[in-house]
Amino acid sequence: MRFATGAGTLMQEMFRRRRLPDWDMPGATYFVTACLAGSIPAAGLLELTRFRESLAKSPKPDQVSLEDWKLTCWKRTFAAFEEWLDGYPEVNHLAEPALATIATIVSQTKTRFSESWITSN
Repeated sequence: MRFATGAGTLMQEMFRRRRLPDWDMPGATYFVTACLAGSIPAAGLLELTRFRESLAKSPKPDQVSLEDWKLTCWKRTFAAFEEWLDGYPEVNHLAEPALATIATIVSQTKTRFSESWITSN
C-alpha cells in the first residue's frame, strides 16, 4: 500500500476484493454506475430466475472445488444480469417528467452534500 497526504491528513491507497474489486486512491475521481429498480422487464426477471435455478440444479464438475463452482455460478448469473441491463431495450423511466424532476433534485442534493462534506473536512 502507498500513502499520500492531503489537507493535513494521511490518506491511504487501498485495493480490496469482495464480490467486485475496490480500489480507493487519495484524490481520485470515482464513477458510480447504478440502475433503477424495474430496469429489467418482467420477462427478463423471469428468465434470470430460471437461469439461476438451472445453475443451482446443475451438478458441480468433479474437477472443480465447491468454492470455485459457487464463484463460477455467481459470475454466470452476474453476466446474465449485465446482458439484460446492457443488451436489451432500455426502460426510460427518466423520460417521464415527474421522475426526471425527482432525479434532478436527488442529484443536486447529493452534489450539495458532497461539496459541503469536502469543505468541512
